Amino acid sequence: MLGTPPPARDDLGMDQKNPPSDAQDATGTTAPRDGDEALIARLEQLITAGGSADPVLLSELLASLRGLQRESESLRLRYDSLFNAVPDPVSIISPEGRILDLNRAGEKAYRLPREELVGRLVHAINPDLPRDHMGPVMDALSRDETYVVEVNNMRGDGTRFPVEVHSASFFDGPHRNVIAVARDLTRRREAELNYHALLVAIDKGVLFQGDDGHILSGNAAAFRIQG
Repeated sequence: MLGTPPPARDDLGMDQKNPPSDAQDATGTTAPRDGDEALIARLEQLITAGGSADPVLLSELLASLRGLQRESESLRLRYDSLFNAVPDPVSIISPEGRILDLNRAGEKAYRLPREELVGRLVHAINPDLPRDHMGPVMDALSRDETYVVEVNNMRGDGTRFPVEVHSASFFDGPHRNVIAVARDLTRRREAELNYHALLVAIDKGVLFQGDDGHILSGNAAAFRIQG
């Protein structure tokens, strides 16, 4: 629906419209606490002075690192849960058009494992895209707009299916990437074809008019009656 190294799977853009502030990164994690800053400052002083290791300081640092590790794991699990809860294929794409991440619905829709798509250009799932396809997308996102387009994506077996892709900004630290949600239009297109076939087959005139009475469309029988 993609350069810049792939973001860790524990990154979650909490505010997709505005970049995270200095006090909060793309995962929603607050900036280092004052206690952590103090520990880092003490460690820097110790290293600069060339002194021996302070057991108390090292113990405090170890406890702090373990706390950060638990927090990072919690954020990773939260990201995975939210990312994979979406029933539509969701891709994280770099500004250059390289796939950075893909949810489980995307694996199912494209019939390819995530590992085979991450790192490849988005042409892997839509080979018909022009080379400069990311230009209009990034231009729209720079204006804080959502970019919407209907295209035909490709499964791993080469078959195509119509999708409506909604793209929005996804911030990974200072980097603006793209989160693209692809809605499968197959059933909608089938319903439209069936509806059209019904209008053609019916022998009664059917007209569609606007509020002002202007004829918008109609079937063949209606136009025969109209002369």
